[in-house]
Amino acid sequence: MKKILLFCMALVLIVSIIGVGSFAAISATPTAASVLVNDEGVSFEAYNISGNNYFKLRDLAHSLNGTEKQFEIGWDADNNAISITTGSAYTSVGGELEASGRTGQQSGTLSTAKVYIDGVQAHLTAYNIAGNNYFKLRDVGAAIDFGVGWNDETSTISIKTAIGYSEDTQTSNNMVVHFIDVGQGDATFIELPNGETMLIDAGNEENGAEIVSYIKALGFDAITYLVATHPHADHIGGMAYVINHLTIGNIYMPKATSTTQTYAQLLTAILDKGLTVKTAKAGVNLVSADSLSVKMLAPNKEQYDDLNDYSAVIKITYNEKAFLFMGDAEKLSENEITGDVSADVLKVGHHGSSSSTGDAFLSKVNPSYAVISVGTDNDYGHPMQTTLDKLNAAGSTIYRTDLDGTIVFTSDGITISVDKVNQYKGEAADDTPANTSTDVIISSVDKEGEIVTIANNGSADVDMTGWVLVSVTGNQRYTFPSYTLKAGASVTVASGDASGDLKWTTANIWNNSSSDPAELYDSFGQLIDSY
Repeated sequence: MKKILLFCMALVLIVSIIGVGSFAAISATPTAASVLVNDEGVSFEAYNISGNNYFKLRDLAHSLNGTEKQFEIGWDADNNAISITTGSAYTSVGGELEASGRTGQQSGTLSTAKVYIDGVQAHLTAYNIAGNNYFKLRDVGAAIDFGVGWNDETSTISIKTAIGYSEDTQTSNNMVVHFIDVGQGDATFIELPNGETMLIDAGNEENGAEIVSYIKALGFDAITYLVATHPHADHIGGMAYVINHLTIGNIYMPKATSTTQTYAQLLTAILDKGLTVKTAKAGVNLVSADSLSVKMLAPNKEQYDDLNDYSAVIKITYNEKAFLFMGDAEKLSENEITGDVSADVLKVGHHGSSSSTGDAFLSKVNPSYAVISVGTDNDYGHPMQTTLDKLNAAGSTIYRTDLDGTIVFTSDGITISVDKVNQYKGEAADDTPANTSTDVIISSVDKEGEIVTIANNGSADVDMTGWVLVSVTGNQRYTFPSYTLKAGASVTVASGDASGDLKWTTANIWNNSSSDPAELYDSFGQLIDSY
């Protein structure tokens, strides 16, 4: 009976949410930056929302009138539609560039107006503030094709009509991806290079407060895109708290329901905040620009037997680098994806379960890095050794939140760096078995031959399953499969073209730098030896 009541509550809340015509309010702060239009100072009333600057469309049209990028604006009140005609002179309606006198933080809601450019409907992000629509400057620049730049030293926005829109004229922010350690669950916070933010999942219920604290400590109080990949408690448990304590711009969820109290609490928070849920499914483009795209590759169907296969799969591409976030998608969903899944960084599906990361799929992704969000000594045996073996064989450097804690990737679109928030999560727990492997050493590293030899000089066999060999300079790691090193024996780990007892990868690990120390850790994250 309890499950039926919860299910009915969920249905009522879903219907209520779909029926809500309003959008969640978001904080808008007056833009402190000065603005130059073709090197001449212009006083705009503009607002900063989630790191992006928003301008009145008529103010922009007025300022660009007479230039090669001038445009006319029309308004169709009956159809709630704005029309933009490029190349045509702007007809003033009065009031352009006039200050409203409003000061301090304002409240804005997503505009419902449709926009047509030269007769074709366009997607321009806009917020309604005090009865006026304010449009994201970068969106307008891309649509009209004028240059938009930012000078960090002088806090100046520049608009240039003699050049076309280019991502190169934007702020050169990095993309930063935080795989937050939430135990046996998922939570990934992303600082997009366009100034927007994204949170994919929010761990278990007890993780909500720590996720919010983590995000606020980074200087953010708003989430542009909140994604609940699927309604399992270890992915949506902390999301109600996140919604209640941060400003949310957009929320995406697949068309999957649950009868759990956790799901009901999430829906209640969504309804109370006045959010409108958007469907997470293949083909949804959240961001589409020359050098940055955020798109959903799954789910590809509306009905599945397993909730995991409803998981929203998201690919973010920034210039030459790509990240793929799998939620708990299993092999069925992996095989349904028709888009390009190649990525430099893979957030491994379903915490490293053997039911995900199929051979064919992994071959298509071919990741340099693999991240597994997983809890220490969890009840599911995650990550499975078969999955670790596959990733090692693919040459992926594996990071795990149970061993490494929170893991932060930073990319400028050309390179990727990894911030080891903690090399490992710290001292072993009190119930950790005493270390019996002090006699295991790295006896040699043949850099040219791509062979590392590890010896057991003790009198007892040592189980090396889950041990990690680290190339410090290259920030690359090999996780040992199920393997026992006999007393008095040695094992060789080969890379590149070399052959050994164990194969790390076909890529060179050691023969590509003048100095590259090696470190060996046991399965509890204790440093055993260095070379």
